[in-house]
Amino acid sequence: MNERPLPRSRLAGARIAVISPVLPTEAIDVEATLRPLRDSTAEIENFFLDEGPASIETEADIESCLPGLLAVGKRVAESGWQALVVNCMCDPGVPELRERTAVPVFGPAETSMHAITAAGGHFSVLDVVSDGREMVEEQIARYGLRSYYVSYRSIDVPVLELFSEPARTIAALEGAALAALADGADTLLLGCTGLAELARQLRAALAARGRYPAIVEPLLTSILVARTLLEARVPDARVGSGGR
Repeated sequence: MNERPLPRSRLAGARIAVISPVLPTEAIDVEATLRPLRDSTAEIENFFLDEGPASIETEADIESCLPGLLAVGKRVAESGWQALVVNCMCDPGVPELRERTAVPVFGPAETSMHAITAAGGHFSVLDVVSDGREMVEEQIARYGLRSYYVSYRSIDVPVLELFSEPARTIAALEGAALAALADGADTLLLGCTGLAELARQLRAALAARGRYPAIVEPLLTSILVARTLLEARVPDARVGSGGR
């Protein structure tokens, strides 16, 4: 979505820019996730890249998204948006954006993992592809959260195919979730923000089995944390980075 900033006189509350660090595709409906979060006190918009990968699943994808991500992030930060949320669990470009912009920047992995552990949860990550384990476990170590981490389970469905056969994806998520609960997790962290619209179905599938774990959707969590801090007038907030 191309940004058209509103005049400040028309703004009633927090302005949060979600940056999806990929090219726009029809594979993931980001708007469906954002729509319920908007009200008279929050303006939330998504921005795709003008150049970059179609999805992020590898280190090469992360590298290829960075130029476009940093350009879009700088542009929206300078045009009145009060916080940036990078819409990818790899947290690409988050340190660089924090250095280059004067607004809070939230990475879904960092933010959601810290939120879980603040509540005393012990989590397993439900990811899309098994190749992501090393990257996830490196993040967990970097954020100092190893003692809260239980396991990594993947569904082996690429990002761009998550909604091509939704029933298959839900069945795979249910299997991964049950395995994670057997590992000892009390909280399930969705390892891809593209899974946002499947969280409700996963909860229903597990409830039908009499299982009611906490299921954390990282994009939603990051937006809510950003909004809370903005509404509390903490303009320099940096989750997990030591900022005020």
